[in-house]
Amino acid sequence: MMTRRTAVLAALIALAGCGKDEPARDNQAPRGLPPAGELVLPEARGGQVGATDPHAGMAMTDPHAGIDMGGGVDPHGGLSMGAAGPPQSVDPSKFLKGTIRASKETAALIEPGSILFLSVKPIDPLSGEVIGNTIAVDRLDIAVLPIDFALTGADTMIPGTKFEGSVLISARVDQDGEARSKQPGDIEGSVKATIPAEGITLSLDTILK
Repeated sequence: MMTRRTAVLAALIALAGCGKDEPARDNQAPRGLPPAGELVLPEARGGQVGATDPHAGMAMTDPHAGIDMGGGVDPHGGLSMGAAGPPQSVDPSKFLKGTIRASKETAALIEPGSILFLSVKPIDPLSGEVIGNTIAVDRLDIAVLPIDFALTGADTMIPGTKFEGSVLISARVDQDGEARSKQPGDIEGSVKATIPAEGITLSLDTILK
């Protein structure tokens, strides 16, 4: 009959035998970390997004994130880049033709190669006052005076502007070549006419001060 001391010794021997390494069974995964390619982080378990999803949960079926990149995209930001419209039709029966001359006071001041700007503004036929914005413009390079000019609907500033009625034709010999600016020493002149008109004489007789 086993004594109490004998039973204790047998239990100690059995526990010591359990500490020895046993060879891995065929159906049991070896101990230690899995290969790097199979590493699954804790946040990837249970179907949650983690390191196993390189796109952080974003759907990659549309690489443009919903932006329409098809043929309907306007690369010019909505600006029309099409061809220009058809040329503006010009009524050949509506014109202003004449000659620009220098006065005795200004003749010696206007040198060959000077730039001359022409403008046409509508006026009230009764009062002669200007009643609207410039409707037509032109630029002439003066080689010698007098010089002929001709204005038609092709010279209007905005396509579709009516080239008709009573107008004031103004001319300015400009020193800086800038149509929008005036300065002392520029030479001007103007004449009234009713479209159509020809044989007009415009005298450059005013020196700006």
